[in-house]
Amino acid sequence: MANDIAPGGQLTTTADVENLHGFPEGILGIDIVDKFQKQSERFGTEIFTEKVTKFDFSSRPFKLFTDSRTVLADAVIIPTGAVAKRLSFAGSGKGADGFWNGGISACAVTSLWCVFAIGHEPATKFLDGQLELDEDGYVVTKPGTTKTSVVCVFAAGDVRDKSYRMFMWCVVKVKVSAFVCISFD
Repeated sequence: MANDIAPGGQLTTTADVENLHGFPEGILGIDIVDKFQKQSERFGTEIFTEKVTKFDFSSRPFKLFTDSRTVLADAVIIPTGAVAKRLSFAGSGKGADGFWNGGISACAVTSLWCVFAIGHEPATKFLDGQLELDEDGYVVTKPGTTKTSVVCVFAAGDVRDKSYRMFMWCVVKVKVSAFVCISFD
């Protein structure tokens, strides 16, 4: 599994996740990411902290390129997510003069904070036209599945779904994709 330099994506910037089953007191987003990683490693997943810079989906095995290696894969799951678009105004940034994640958020669950959202941008530019995308740049999947326009390439979570902006929804779709991958062995 390639997890770039910040495994867990937007979940790592979430202070308190208060609606996750099994954690009645809540849990930090970064702690969830750590638990997921440990569980993956327990089952033999090799994790490398590198950014995949290019894919070749033209034939199997697929090729995934980083700055230091080429990985061959019979199947690929893309759970790269989408990034909240932010308005730029005084106080909207991070740091000493900003209130991002300190009073301003793009997450509606934090009901006492000022919430603003002007849409999301899916993380699909790196795919370089190898998968079918919709007019907004989201990966198109066959209805009711995580299957993309390329056999054995799957998309899960916010990279394909404009409706549910919840990490557990992504986790479920990654698991579904993994089960489908296993059936190709």
